[in-house]
Amino acid sequence: MKKSLIIVAGVLGASGHAGAQEAARVVIPGQGQGTITFFDARDYRGSAATFRSNENSVRLPFTNAGSIRVEGRWRVCSGVNFSGRCIMVDRDYRDARPLGLPTVRSVQPLGGGWYPPGGGYPGGNWGNWSGPVGGPQLRGENTIFFASPSIRGQRVSACQGANWGGCEQQTANRLCNYTGYNRAIAFDRVRLGREWYLSDVLCTRR
Repeated sequence: MKKSLIIVAGVLGASGHAGAQEAARVVIPGQGQGTITFFDARDYRGSAATFRSNENSVRLPFTNAGSIRVEGRWRVCSGVNFSGRCIMVDRDYRDARPLGLPTVRSVQPLGGGWYPPGGGYPGGNWGNWSGPVGGPQLRGENTIFFASPSIRGQRVSACQGANWGGCEQQTANRLCNYTGYNRAIAFDRVRLGREWYLSDVLCTRR
């Protein structure tokens, strides 16, 4: 379905200063899943583009995002169809430059769960994942470590599909994707009862 664009002209000014700065805002209508707004300049100034739903291919009306306002949790990627460098954004950034995102070409709300390309895995209800990842974790500048990842209190199965060849790596990668990172560079598994579950997953944005 073709999406319409709503162009809103805004005026930014400061008391005691002559003149005003005009900014254009592009709003993509959505389904009430929260919003993410990219601004041309730091401190939420300049032109802005707001998204409210999953967008596989977008193009901002400016080259780079100077600042970001967000409601909810969003996956933001530098390539179309969630390729390239991807990060998870769950708070406002007055200065978005430290995020190291060269451009924005696709966005996705994570509050309702992420459905990976090609559909969900039947073995572990991948398509039903929603909410934050639980369990002990440690976040670095470009990495995050999940000691015993769980979703809604349930441990993440090591193999979540019929393709058992390499499925542990695939599941670890998808766990990292779900949290806004690119891939898993290390992981392990632990046996609890008759099932094997992911453990010690190290995700990177690189």
